[in-house]
Amino acid sequence: MLASRSEGRSDPRGLAGGADIVCLCVRSDDDVEMVCGGAAGVLAGLRPGSTLVIHSTVAPATVQGLATRVAAAGADLLDAPVSGGGAAAAAGRLLTMVGGDPLVLDRCRPVLATHSDRVLLLGDVGSAQVCKLLNNGLFAAGVALAHSALAAGERLGLDRAALGDALRGGSGRSFALDTVAAAGGADVRVVARELLAKDVALLGALLGDGQDQLVIAARWVLGGDLEQAPGRDGS
Repeated sequence: MLASRSEGRSDPRGLAGGADIVCLCVRSDDDVEMVCGGAAGVLAGLRPGSTLVIHSTVAPATVQGLATRVAAAGADLLDAPVSGGGAAAAAGRLLTMVGGDPLVLDRCRPVLATHSDRVLLLGDVGSAQVCKLLNNGLFAAGVALAHSALAAGERLGLDRAALGDALRGGSGRSFALDTVAAAGGADVRVVARELLAKDVALLGALLGDGQDQLVIAARWVLGGDLEQAPGRDGS
């Protein structure tokens, strides 16, 4: 997503050369490097005074290292992952978490406002990625817990749909529960594993502690039922 005057440019370098603000949203750390690096990449085309906004969810070290390279080109970088899902994006109701210079953020707010109704500054470059990884870890854990709760209810004789409606109206409601309950009988963990495996791995590496409770809970959605989770049998 780049400034309109970049239309018609054939590669990332050309696109960046015609834009004041370059917003990049790709899937992985490797994808960020692929688009930004090299002779035809975004970094080769950034103009002094321009801004690169990274909307991807990647390791904090990735955006911190990229910020150093961007600064060498006389440009700025905002660490700005987004959250909310496709429907929120279409409605302009995403949350953008930001790490970077507040003055640079102020310059970019009109662009961010095209897709986000909440833009929160967390701190320096890298801080927003930490926040996003914690968010996605919490969501992954929530999906696993919601799936387990609905499955437990069925085993105890409750109707799954009715239980889902009840729980969504109670104090246990969450975005993860809403997602699982709305899927009916489909196991949304299958999709969650594909989308969140990278982020859970990044969170685990960031915390550097295999016994962190959030990481353990988040990994349940990747590895199977809660009955198989570490610690249930004392292991």
